Amino acid sequence: DRYRLKVVVRDTISNEKLSQLLALGVDVVKADTSLPPESPDSYNNITPRLAKEMTNCYFPDQHNNRENNEAHYYSTGPEIWEQMEGRIDYLVAGMGTGGTMGGVGRFLKEKDSKIRTIAVDIEGSVYTEFFRSKRMVKPAPYLMEGLGDEFIVGCADFSVVDEVIQASDRDGFHHARKLAREEGLLVGGSSGAAIWAVMELTRKVTKPARIVTVFPDGASRYLSNVFNDDWMKEKGMF
Repeated sequence: DRYRLKVVVRDTISNEKLSQLLALGVDVVKADTSLPPESPDSYNNITPRLAKEMTNCYFPDQHNNRENNEAHYYSTGPEIWEQMEGRIDYLVAGMGTGGTMGGVGRFLKEKDSKIRTIAVDIEGSVYTEFFRSKRMVKPAPYLMEGLGDEFIVGCADFSVVDEVIQASDRDGFHHARKLAREEGLLVGGSSGAAIWAVMELTRKVTKPARIVTVFPDGASRYLSNVFNDDWMKEKGMF
């Protein structure tokens, strides 16, 4: 016997990610990102529905299962604390499922309550306005993978967030390419958004500060879009 895997992805998924899944024999279901959040076939609704319809199925639910946060609380958080020798002023990290910020943010604040945490969101997502006013806004389409959402998902723990900063697709994509050209770091769009947010922060900080960020993705997954000039032109990024 072997385990079978069904994966739900947004229809904006990069070709590289899709090809890797298909090469492994994964059953891929593409969610139509033009559907409204309340649609039963929207990205956040289709997966739990499919899981309920299947027998002998385990659904990890990375968006709502707080074990996502716990994994970062017990691994990523301590790793950052040790590598920085406890000298941290700011944590800047992307918020997609919310696991990284939720887990790392909680760990670091328990170690030092003076550490400021800044979550990076993407234009079109509902997170920023919800954090600032507790008001739900209508989501808008965006191209970025790994940031934001059209719902407030269960792993998004705003209790450990001091500020949310919202990047655009253009901000993230161009800064990912900038990191490749100038720093030799091959990272993806959400990492580009993270360093853009760091640079925005440095414009406001008035004294020396130690800022930590997380690059969760690699450029090899995005060579056909973020690092492809024709795709960038087609999407109006130039």
